[in-house]
Amino acid sequence: MIQQEENTADRELRISRLLSAPIELVWDVWTQPAHIAQWWGPNGFTNTIQDMEVQAGGIWNLTMHGPDGTDYNNKSIFSEVIHHQKLVYKHVSVPPFIATIQFEAQGQNTLLNWHMLFESRDQFIQVVKTFKADEGLKQNVEKLTAYLARQLPNVRTNIRSGRFQLVRTFNAPISMVFEAFENAAAMADWWGPAGMAITVKKLDFRPGGSFHYKMEGPVNTMWGLFKYVTIQKPNKIEFVNSFSDESGNVCKAPFDIDFPEEIFNQISLEEHQGVTTLTLTGGPCQATDAQLATYDAMHESMQQGFGGTFNQLETYLASQIKLRYQLKNNIMSRVSTYLNFPGNTEEAFLFYRSVFGGEFSGGGIQRFGDIPVDTEHPSLSDEDKKLILHIELPILGGHILMATDAPASMGFTVTTGNNMHINLEPATREETKKLFEALSAEGNISMPLQEMFWGGYFGSCIDKYGINWMFNCAEKV
Repeated sequence: MIQQEENTADRELRISRLLSAPIELVWDVWTQPAHIAQWWGPNGFTNTIQDMEVQAGGIWNLTMHGPDGTDYNNKSIFSEVIHHQKLVYKHVSVPPFIATIQFEAQGQNTLLNWHMLFESRDQFIQVVKTFKADEGLKQNVEKLTAYLARQLPNVRTNIRSGRFQLVRTFNAPISMVFEAFENAAAMADWWGPAGMAITVKKLDFRPGGSFHYKMEGPVNTMWGLFKYVTIQKPNKIEFVNSFSDESGNVCKAPFDIDFPEEIFNQISLEEHQGVTTLTLTGGPCQATDAQLATYDAMHESMQQGFGGTFNQLETYLASQIKLRYQLKNNIMSRVSTYLNFPGNTEEAFLFYRSVFGGEFSGGGIQRFGDIPVDTEHPSLSDEDKKLILHIELPILGGHILMATDAPASMGFTVTTGNNMHINLEPATREETKKLFEALSAEGNISMPLQEMFWGGYFGSCIDKYGINWMFNCAEKV
């Protein structure tokens, strides 16, 4: 028996529109709360989104604020989500209905089909009369169209030479490379032309957000501006890049008035076996023929400029990889002050603790009696065993004060000059050797770098200016 399909034409709303935007952007503005809050609803409405889980069974809670101040709470549940193809949700608040939104890529445009099915004809008529749902749907699509136009400027490139493109690889995971773009402190560390200091005035990393920054060089100061269009973590960032003034207004390039005022850029990231490939493509927005010619003529210069910028990114990523390794393995470089006392270290540090507060760190008080007895460490008198081998006290600004007893009974002579050392604790042995060789050059090596019974790689020297240095690296061979 063939079941006849139900005719629902008397209780549904439909609208279709060919949108002048790629399907990736259209999908984003439908599925990302930061986007949809900007265009959802009829004219005059604003929105607050409490929850939006775009997945089957996901909840979408939002409040629509009417132009008269009335709030309308809405709850929907997604029943079907097909990436770049379809969204289906059931509106469970009053009035209940099922919405089906279908997307179809047509080149750089997207065909949108929006369907709303109500429970009954009477309910449909009431909704149209009371809420003017048919007119509201039209206004909603118009707002969507206008929002897309603001998000994706018309990119006009010279078809004879094509877009500018640069490809770089980084020995870092894709997540770390992406984070370097979304973090203000990171961008200040590596973005911009080589040799120019970056000050971040604003970084609002979201579609519709902006990045406003100052570039200071030896002879000039410039301002730059990003307007973010699409963000798909961790694979894609699209933005319009411009020169600007201090207030964030787009302005002419300081080096050539015929350089395009706005450049649409896309950064694509792909990872393979821990190596991330970055592809940057760019093209002028709404450019004149003269601006296109200037842009094309500067491709080689832009290759060099972005090359220098991405060299800085490479350095930044290497430092982050090193830092994460140190944190994971509890290996951190630090600098402290190391003091020698003739036998009264404990008395002195009890006094310092009364001044600075806090507690002794680094395992507490270690005494000479704790040293294992062997042929390399002769037996000590009972009095010497009570003396301090090592002690640490954190003082101001996280600085560590360290000390040991160096009594005459052990062959030491403490005088002004040898009673204080700058103690370096590099994270790696390679760095330890490099610093030791540099500081001991033209000075005196007090103790060559060597393995010590406490597990450290230790040495000391006096530099050519008479300053005492100690080195202690915890990294194992």
